[in-house]
Amino acid sequence: FAVCLDDTSWGAEGPAALGASHSTLVNVIYHGLYAKNDRSKMIFCPACFWGDGTNPEHAAYLSAVAKDLHPDIYVFWNGDAIVTPRVTRVAAQGFKKAVGHRLFLWDNYPVNDGSPTMHLGPLSGREPDLCEVIDGYLSNPMCSQNQINRIPLATAADYACDPHAYKPARSVGQAILRLGESQPQQTVLKELVEAYPGFIVAGGGTGTNPVRAKFGNLLGEDPTRAAAAQFAAQMEDLTVRLGKYFAKQFLDAKHTLLADVAWMKEQLAQLKIQAARR
Repeated sequence: FAVCLDDTSWGAEGPAALGASHSTLVNVIYHGLYAKNDRSKMIFCPACFWGDGTNPEHAAYLSAVAKDLHPDIYVFWNGDAIVTPRVTRVAAQGFKKAVGHRLFLWDNYPVNDGSPTMHLGPLSGREPDLCEVIDGYLSNPMCSQNQINRIPLATAADYACDPHAYKPARSVGQAILRLGESQPQQTVLKELVEAYPGFIVAGGGTGTNPVRAKFGNLLGEDPTRAAAAQFAAQMEDLTVRLGKYFAKQFLDAKHTLLADVAWMKEQLAQLKIQAARR
C-alpha cells in the first residue's frame, strides 16, 4: 500500500510539524492494515522526496519523519532532483540518513507528464552502486504512449535487475529486437528512438520535444530552410513506415509523430507565406 503526500505545502506550523503529522497519519493507516493482515507493506511519499537531505526545510521535515514514522515503512525518493539526468549514491546516502528509513527510487524517467512528446532512449546516469543504498526501484512512465513505453521501461528493468552489468546501448538494442519481429520493424523502432532519445540525452525536462527542437535549430542554421524541410520529410517518411510495419501497434506514438510532422509543415508553410510577402 502507498500513501503519497508529495507536493504538500509546509503550512503555517512549518516543515517539522508537517513531518510529524504526516507520520502520524501514515502510521494510523499502516497499523489498521497490519491489524487485518500482518503481511501488509507500506510505502510513503513524503512532502520532500528528492535531494540529499541537506536543504534546511527538507532536513527539518525529514528529521520528524525519521523520528515518528514506523520503522517498517519504506520511503519514496526521486533522486538528486525531481527530474534529473543523474542519480548518485552520495545523494541517496544523504537522503536515507536524513529520513532514517529504507528507500525506493521513484525514477522520473521516461515520464512526459502527458506532454506531446516521447522519451524513448535508454535509462542512463543512474550509478551502478545505488542498489547498495536503496531497496527498490520504480520507473515513472510516459502518458499516454503505453506501448512504446516498453522500450525505455525495458532498459529501466535491465538496470534494476543488474545495475553493475547494465549497458544502456546494449539494453535499448535488445528492447528493439524484442519488439521488432522483422528487420524493417527494427529499423523503424531504431529511427524512432534516435528521433526521440529522451531528456537524459537531449536535455530539457519531461515536456521537451527533441524533434521540434531539432527542426527549430535547423531553421536557425539554414536561411534557405532546405535542411529543415529535409528533416520534416524524413520524419514524415518515418511516420508512414511506422504505420505500415506496425498497423495496429503504437497508436499513441503515431499520433505524437503525426502531430510533430504537421507542426513542422505548418511552420514551413508560414515561413513561405512570409517570404512571399516581402
